[in-house]
Amino acid sequence: MNQNPFTKLTSFQRDIIIVLGNTNERIYGAKIKKKLASMYDTDKIHRGRLYPSLDTVIDYGFVERYNENPRVESYKISQKGINALKQYNSLTDCE
Repeated sequence: MNQNPFTKLTSFQRDIIIVLGNTNERIYGAKIKKKLASMYDTDKIHRGRLYPSLDTVIDYGFVERYNENPRVESYKISQKGINALKQYNSLTDCE
């Protein structure tokens, strides 16, 4: 059986990919935090949770990191992330 690569991720890590999959541009960590906070109906997503989770999805190849300058990074879903998200969506499609 072909296992969906998302099964190796936490729901929070999958949500990061979903957030990035809903945009076709590079976005900063602060914007990802804001979108996740909205999804979770909270006012705080802690850096200590977000950035290690971003590192994990980058390590799996679902997200690409771009160094805008020495202090600023942005993130974008990779083609592998797009493919995995499509596969995940097809498994969770409710009719």
